[in-house]
Parts: sequence; C-alpha cells; structure tokens
Amino acid sequence: MAVVSIYGEFGRAAAEAQPVGQADTRYSGQPLMPLFEKVTFVAGNSIASLAYIGKLPSHAIIDPSSKVFFGAEGGTATFDIGDVNDPDGLATDIDMSSAGSADLLEAVAAADKLDPLWTHLSYATDPGGLLDLYITVATAAVTTGFSVTTAIRWSA
Repeated sequence: MAVVSIYGEFGRAAAEAQPVGQADTRYSGQPLMPLFEKVTFVAGNSIASLAYIGKLPSHAIIDPSSKVFFGAEGGTATFDIGDVNDPDGLATDIDMSSAGSADLLEAVAAADKLDPLWTHLSYATDPGGLLDLYITVATAAVTTGFSVTTAIRWSA
C-alpha cells in the first residue's frame, strides 16, 4: 500500500491551480460575514407568503453551520428557504409546529454544502450580483403568530 498526500478541492489544490495572487479566498483566509434577520409570521399568512431575510452575493459560500431558529407555529404549516428561482433550494418543508432550529442548508446534499449559492438555487450559470433570500410558507396557512431568526455566516 502506497503512502499518498491528498489535498482538498478548496484549499491548497485550488490555490495552486490559480495564477499567483489570484487564489479563491472564499474557502480559506477570509473572515465569515454575518447575515442575521428576525421575521414574524402572523395567523392567516397563507401558502406562498414570503418573509424577506436578506441579500447575498450569488457566488457566496454559506457556512454549513448556519441555522434557522423558530418559535412554535402550532399548526401544520411547513416552510421553505430559497429565492424566487428556487424557493426551497436551501431548506425544504421545515416543520415549525414546535419551537426549535434547523440547518439553513437542510436541502443541500452533504457533498455540495461548499458550492456557491447560485448552484443551491438551481441557476444554470452564475447570474452575478445579489440574490434575495426568502422564507416561504409551503404547505398550510399559519395558525398562530411566531418568529423566525436566521443566523447565516458566509464568505464572498
């Protein structure tokens, strides 16, 4: 059996593939930026109601530890997180019937968590610019008011 050295796709291997001074710093060497928001749903918000949570660059890398925290909706409504192109690209059918939390990237396969935002939102190519992110009421109208807090960390 041979001894080998393996380098991750985003660290040293990516830096060595770039011309000097042009390494992609989204994966290392750059601090994570915060995007925090708190939105409140009220009883009667219907299916397809949107709560705006912020803008991120289309090429942003979202930290896989980013979370969504929520109070108890009390009914059967579920919620998606994404944008207008793919409303459930980041998270799909989050059950908020009781208070808790969920991973922001709940709908993203483990192997794809470090891909740019535009790929999670089903764009064929990077559209560039900023993308608006929303929480969408997915399966039933909201029965009682409650709040949702997003704690997103990302790098550009």
